[in-house]
Amino acid sequence: MAYELDLPKNGKIHNFDVEDSISNLCLSEQWVVTKLHELIDSVTSSYERFYYGEVGRAIYDFFWSEFADWYIECSKTRFIRKEDTSTIVCAQAVLLYVFENILKLLHPFMPYVTEELWQALPARNSALIVAEWPKILLPRDAKAVEKFENLQALIRAIRNARAEYSVEPAQRISATIVAAPEIQDYICKEKTVLAALSRLDIENLHFTHIPPEHAKLAVHLIVREGLEAYLPITDMIDVSTEIKRVSKRLAKLQSEYDAHTKSLTSPNKCADRPKSLQAAQGAIGTSGTKVRGGREKPIRRKERKNWLTAERDACGTSGPKRREPAEPGEKGSDSPKQNGTSGTNGREPTGSPEINTRSTEQNGTKGRAGRGSPKKPKANKIAPRVIGQMRDKEAHFGRIGGFCPKRFGTSGTKRREGRERAGRPAD
Repeated sequence: MAYELDLPKNGKIHNFDVEDSISNLCLSEQWVVTKLHELIDSVTSSYERFYYGEVGRAIYDFFWSEFADWYIECSKTRFIRKEDTSTIVCAQAVLLYVFENILKLLHPFMPYVTEELWQALPARNSALIVAEWPKILLPRDAKAVEKFENLQALIRAIRNARAEYSVEPAQRISATIVAAPEIQDYICKEKTVLAALSRLDIENLHFTHIPPEHAKLAVHLIVREGLEAYLPITDMIDVSTEIKRVSKRLAKLQSEYDAHTKSLTSPNKCADRPKSLQAAQGAIGTSGTKVRGGREKPIRRKERKNWLTAERDACGTSGPKRREPAEPGEKGSDSPKQNGTSGTNGREPTGSPEINTRSTEQNGTKGRAGRGSPKKPKANKIAPRVIGQMRDKEAHFGRIGGFCPKRFGTSGTKRREGRERAGRPAD
């Protein structure tokens, strides 16, 4: 059944810029219009401060989490239940009012898509890009928001209970709502929304001030202060089927437990373990050395500590060895008198002990105060293979008289001998 809207020439159905226009709406419409007016203020302020990320997040959250998930689903009950024409037309007006304002807010982000959707709306004679920006500081109803949030919490609680007991989505169950008089008044008016979104049997949906007689055989849901719900357990599950399911799972868990216990107490596995672990197994009734998270059990940590202590005792120290300072007369001492320097400023001497213990007279240098030890000659670290190759090249170039003493480190005597062998006069 379709309902045509009597649209004025400007395309506007209702004007929600006064308090009376909101107070005359149903609870769902009051809630969504109030949330839209709050969104307009927030988005406009963020646009002025160039907080485009906040704008996108706010519009996205409102469009999907509030408008699409809740109000559109609530508005469907107006058409499915075939309520009076005024209620249906009011729901259509709110849907159009909210959607066109969302397009205006989204137009800076999505100009082409929003323009196409705008032109598809009824009675659009101008483009969206030249449309008037939504006004700010529009009226809102905070009490309506609080009331609808109580309705949302009740619907969520019933949905969670259905999911916990694995109730089929198509199965409708009965419910008894226990609420204070002021809460019961507005929830009872929205019982069609409650029954549709919670999959309840509207004919067996009751409202009362005291718990029902079958309270002990029902699932008790405490939603908020002054708002509770009782769902009969017989409507949610088949008792005999549930007993079979639970018994089958219990038998499976018991068999797994017996298998693990048998494996842990097997003599073949216990014989391969150290005696200390076998003793620990008998004391604590387990054979593992690790627990969840990789943490070692106390018996394992104690063995490791004892092993480390034995290792330190064997080395004769409780920690890493430290280099003891040499006596003034010993070889390798860094004494200024022994090394012929003014001190090494606490640094360890480098190089071989023979080089470090040479005096300044042997090195042909004089110690200078404040500059540390004199430069020490480097030890010859050339590999024997390289020395052999140098000797071969020396003999080759010596025969032709082209040997370079600076490159290969040979003396001038070998150079002269090479020239004589080649028939050239010596230098």
